[in-house]
Amino acid sequence: MNKVVVTSKTRMSHGYCVGGYDLSNGKYIRLLKINGSNQGYDTQFEIGELWRLSYTPRQDVIPPHVEDVLVTKQQYIRTIDDLSDYIQRRITPYNGYITGLFDNTLGFTNNGGLYVNGSKGLPTNSVGFWLIPEELQMVKGAGDRIRYKVRNALYEMPYVGLQPALNSIPAGTLVRVSLARWWTPDPDSCEERCYVQLSGWY
Repeated sequence: MNKVVVTSKTRMSHGYCVGGYDLSNGKYIRLLKINGSNQGYDTQFEIGELWRLSYTPRQDVIPPHVEDVLVTKQQYIRTIDDLSDYIQRRITPYNGYITGLFDNTLGFTNNGGLYVNGSKGLPTNSVGFWLIPEELQMVKGAGDRIRYKVRNALYEMPYVGLQPALNSIPAGTLVRVSLARWWTPDPDSCEERCYVQLSGWY
């Protein structure tokens, strides 16, 4: 069984998307149920927990979403007190400007949204850690949607985590970013994109 730390948990339409980092092999993983679905609302997995897991890689992954694994056995170990320190002792997060996220493969909308469409290649993963060099400010979107933007800049991304939203995330904070699944933003366009999301902070 591999030792895995749970690093994210986001609400989906039929459960939770749970992200983790496998300490045994240094890989990002997304913890799916054995049938390939997201974890249910009754999942035991919580951010900051350390688990021993047995899993098999999902076979039908579509890059850059290569992290999906099917969990077959799980054993809780403990909860980590300082998750930011724990992660940074094991992973070197990206610490540059937002436009360099995901291996410099991003495109940008006129409204400052960030996405991957394959025109600049694909990143090696659809998730990552970012030590933000500048403050991120909360921006209210349509309905109850919340976005965060780089202070005094155009670039912004939707927030999809479960933590209560903060008005400001200070520079130097470790955050987790992810790419949404492939999606066509314009029904009249055939281009599919993966948009950058803010999953949470530590």
